[in-house]
Amino acid sequence: FAWALYRIFLPYRWVKYLPSAGAFAFAAYQVYVARTSPGGFENLARGIAAVLLLAGALGGAGAAMVLDRLEAAARSREDE
Repeated sequence: FAWALYRIFLPYRWVKYLPSAGAFAFAAYQVYVARTSPGGFENLARGIAAVLLLAGALGGAGAAMVLDRLEAAARSREDE
């Protein structure tokens, strides 16, 4: 998804970080709700969802950083 946003919004480098930021924010919300609400299995499901969202956020941020590095390398080759 980060790659698709990178290709669509080329002049705006920060757009490709939005999905990972959103996933991280939703993971934090899931953790907050799991910690403050009573219940057993529902809180466990929220915790698992938070872990999955955090993994997705880290993967998306990593992919966006790799795209930044590739873009910088391509620009340096053009300058030479």
